[in-house]
Amino acid sequence: MNGVVNYGAHQDHSDKTVQYALGNYLKPEAKTITLKANEERIVNVTLKTPPKAFKGQLVGGISAVEIPKDQKTSQQINIRNKFAYAVAVVVRNNNHSVTPEFKLGQVEANQMMGSNQIRANIRNVQPKFQN
Repeated sequence: MNGVVNYGAHQDHSDKTVQYALGNYLKPEAKTITLKANEERIVNVTLKTPPKAFKGQLVGGISAVEIPKDQKTSQQINIRNKFAYAVAVVVRNNNHSVTPEFKLGQVEANQMMGSNQIRANIRNVQPKFQN
């Protein structure tokens, strides 16, 4: 079993048990920032905490991606490199420990690249990482 936490920009597929989504509480100073070649800049992001105290952790990320000037595609180019940078954000407002609680979702037999697999959706319905 393995798992990866992806803090990059993506569609929200939060579990229905998520009480607060961190993306609703992080506000960057600007949605788009233009940098010159080799330029560095500090970008401020404001964190507003949820209206009520919460147990566990709110987890999300801040992503920086390049917006290409030219979206033209060529039939000769099959691979196009895209670069992104993500910073993890973990927020909690107390030291109360939360015990992870796992729920088993859909389980199915599958095959990937000639190898047999059993795929299972395992959800942690508590706001706590489990390693």
